[in-house]
Amino acid sequence: MVRTPESFLELLVTASCGRCDDALDWLLSMPELAGRTLVTKDVVEDDALLDRYGERVPVLRVGHAELDWPFDADRLRRVLLRPSPTSAPQNRAR
Repeated sequence: MVRTPESFLELLVTASCGRCDDALDWLLSMPELAGRTLVTKDVVEDDALLDRYGERVPVLRVGHAELDWPFDADRLRRVLLRPSPTSAPQNRAR
């Protein structure tokens, strides 16, 4: 199976974040995530991530998209169903 950006989801969290636990529970309840990889990453372990996301966690990154909590189910579905740039048809000049 070829992994596309939309098949890999990264939930940015901190260890003491109750909203992060709620976000993870919400994501795990979504049938649309079946067959996709979901990982959590504690932003405290990376200074650059902490600077960028520390005040925003939880943040879900899917490909090039970022969703802030509370997540919108319809937007997440659109992001998950968006065609991968590598799967777009190629136009070739002849």
